[in-house]
Amino acid sequence: MPDWNLFVHPDTVDAGVSAGIRRKGFCCRETSQFLRHSVHELEQQNRSSGRIVALDIGANIGYHTVELGKLGCRVVAWELLPLNFRVLVANVRMHNLGGSVELVPRGASEGPSRAVVARMYERSTGMTTIGGGALPTAWKMDEVKGERLQVAPASDELARLGLTRVDLVKIGASPHSYAICLRLTP
Repeated sequence: MPDWNLFVHPDTVDAGVSAGIRRKGFCCRETSQFLRHSVHELEQQNRSSGRIVALDIGANIGYHTVELGKLGCRVVAWELLPLNFRVLVANVRMHNLGGSVELVPRGASEGPSRAVVARMYERSTGMTTIGGGALPTAWKMDEVKGERLQVAPASDELARLGLTRVDLVKIGASPHSYAICLRLTP
């Protein structure tokens, strides 16, 4: 079980992350271990540089956002999907992390702000991909009708927040999450 409670989607809405948390009590065990180890190492190496700044790009419902916040990091979490974003907000509020977590209701990009069409896994609105191109048949993705979703440059959000350093980046990319321990300065 995780060290914290989380709001999750019902299985009928999310057969991926939420169902996995409900079934196993955790999500992405290897990513969590890597994040915890990286935060510990960064704390040991750089006690004088202040709080660790972590980005959670594709935060989903906030499993790793909450984890990083509870580890004492300043977190910027992006979530493209409105349904996931509402649960992410609720999870951050439940854990009183509003002072250390910034939530961004759009996707992060390296290019200009724009609307994109997301394709979703048919049994799980929490698992999406952006843009065209062929996907593995097993994913059974189909195009979302109606709502176009926004992405904007991550650098714009970091500048707005006055962040000049990034220590840790977690990118939620189905079917896995990826984490990179780094130190970026402009």
